[in-house]
Amino acid sequence: KLEELRFRDAAVSNTFDSYQAFLKQYPSGRLTEQARQAIDALDWGTAQKEGSALAWQKYLSVHSTGGHSGEAKALLDAITAARSPEFKSVQTIAITVHLTFTEEIKDVVIGFEPMLEEFFPYLGVHKSQPGSQADAAITVVSEAQPLSENYAPMGIPFGGTAYYTGAVVSGNVVLSAAGKKRLEEDFTGEVPCPSTTTGSQPNPSDAPFEEAMEDGFPRPAALVLARAFGFRPMIDALSSGSDRVVQASVAALERGGDEAQTLLAEALSRSNPKVQVRAAEALRGHKNAGAVGLLISCLEKDGEENKILRETAAESLSKLGAVAVPPLELSCKDARPSVREAAARALGGIRTAKSMSLLAALQDDSAKPVMSAAISALGEHRSLAAVTLLIDRLGGPADETREAYLAAVEKSAPLEGEAAAHEELNPDFSWTEGLAARLIQVFPLLESRPALQENLCGVLHRIGEPSVAPLIQALKSEKVSLRRSAADVLGRIGDDQALRPLDASAKDPEKSVRLAV
Repeated sequence: KLEELRFRDAAVSNTFDSYQAFLKQYPSGRLTEQARQAIDALDWGTAQKEGSALAWQKYLSVHSTGGHSGEAKALLDAITAARSPEFKSVQTIAITVHLTFTEEIKDVVIGFEPMLEEFFPYLGVHKSQPGSQADAAITVVSEAQPLSENYAPMGIPFGGTAYYTGAVVSGNVVLSAAGKKRLEEDFTGEVPCPSTTTGSQPNPSDAPFEEAMEDGFPRPAALVLARAFGFRPMIDALSSGSDRVVQASVAALERGGDEAQTLLAEALSRSNPKVQVRAAEALRGHKNAGAVGLLISCLEKDGEENKILRETAAESLSKLGAVAVPPLELSCKDARPSVREAAARALGGIRTAKSMSLLAALQDDSAKPVMSAAISALGEHRSLAAVTLLIDRLGGPADETREAYLAAVEKSAPLEGEAAAHEELNPDFSWTEGLAARLIQVFPLLESRPALQENLCGVLHRIGEPSVAPLIQALKSEKVSLRRSAADVLGRIGDDQALRPLDASAKDPEKSVRLAV
């Protein structure tokens, strides 16, 4: 009974130490084997959480015949089988960094080695010890350049002093094994100088070299490693606590072809939500029907716990283009509002007539989140046809829905550039007074949005002669902002029809209108 009581106490704590204390007291008791099995389960849980080759190896070193030894061996075998032939027996890697600077730099080390070593547990390798023979070698050749600006806070220039607030780090990374296999990728990372600075020192050694390295190096490095050791370790690395390892792994998996896509499909079925989300993110690099199907399955996962997964899948689908529209059309008709909302988000990034018509229908969805997502997505569409749809809905009451439409129109900038693109893509298209009139109707709603107001002026200028008649009519508006904008655009167009109306506007009681003339 005392042994049962001690085991119950250990089980309540359910820690390695509590079970070890029990085993020390009862090394061959009736419940000894149960305590060992509990430790086995805890160690296996730790290995699963870490999800790396070294974690499986560590588990097997302690539990060579444990309850999960077969699973651990199978996982390790799968990792080894995915390696290219020259790297199957690699256990140690030597790292060499050749770094030069374009200016005299003192006491600066850029962390290429620590960054690479963060991947090693997932590859099942170690960094070789100094003086020992390594199975493979990574060589990084890089040049680092500090970037400087002369800043003038409060209007007082710093004279000729350069403040080093930016940096560029570039070069290449090479992986080789047995002196034969050679894999290589170039990299460039940059931290541009900000427009303002506070407290920076005029010393090139203070330039943000580490940040520039992190901007450009991890992704090419991960791709080189994946080509040698397979893409399965990159899947395991999606659960890493290091953001740079996760993002670099996602980038490698985006470019991993069929092998990576098969593994990403497997990753979507894992219980770790973080891995699922990152797998959905990586699928944006796989522009095929299979990837679309996987992402649609993510959209269909209902519930608040899957919200981030749905949003990520929607963003990835928007990157895949027209191939995603037919299945998204079915998602738009799904009975669940969360699925329709995610479909609307995805369609916003796909600029086709069909995607726009689907979004136009979702504007009237009975579920408010779906309607809001559709309105916002029409703004993301950044096409004149979508903007026309949005503008046609601006005549309603001044409520949050109209604000949503205004925000969507604002999101569509720059419209003037879109006007040119629209003309190029649609050579038979002709501007009409009707379209110009609809654009002009928006001006009274834009008192608090001068940037958007100016943007629409640019479009009307682009339209030219068809805008003249409705702009002349706008000169008579009670709204000062509309009269001012109309005078401004008519002056830019320079049509003779506008001379007499503009002459009258030169006597407008409002000074801002007179100045616009």
